[in-house]
Amino acid sequence: MDESGFSEKPKIVRTWAPRGQTPLLRHNFNWTTLSMISAVSERAKVYLKLHDETIKGPQVVSFLRHLMRRVRSRVIAFVDGATIHRTADVKEVVRRYRGRLQLERLPPYAPEMNPDEWFWSHLKYKELGNFCPATVGELKREVRKAARRVQNRPDLIRSFIKASGLSR
Repeated sequence: MDESGFSEKPKIVRTWAPRGQTPLLRHNFNWTTLSMISAVSERAKVYLKLHDETIKGPQVVSFLRHLMRRVRSRVIAFVDGATIHRTADVKEVVRRYRGRLQLERLPPYAPEMNPDEWFWSHLKYKELGNFCPATVGELKREVRKAARRVQNRPDLIRSFIKASGLSR
């Protein structure tokens, strides 16, 4: 489980253009951001929620409840050391789902061990690389569409898990 942000400023990636025609990215220099929280499952699914505000404890609680409604089996969520994963409200949700929900902390400074980091990287640099939205609404629509494209590719989701070293 992890959180990430998206902004109207494009993630610049290598591209191509006919010889002599330098590719140009035109964007409006807005810094409005969106936040998203997600979880990649070993069953090759991605669960996510998009937020207009920064992810804090209440959004983590909301996401954990969202996750527990959709996953009927036991959930072990690997999280980084962010304080938002250790709030009293988050601990209460874990207690409420005792036996079904468990949070395990990943080692510090080891983002490569989190499948969600691989998901975010793919979303930002492959699916949305060089994307220059005109508005926050357009950014929101494209982030959702890009996430849906990834959700429809279980082989790609499994590759995130394998790359993190968490696969069996």
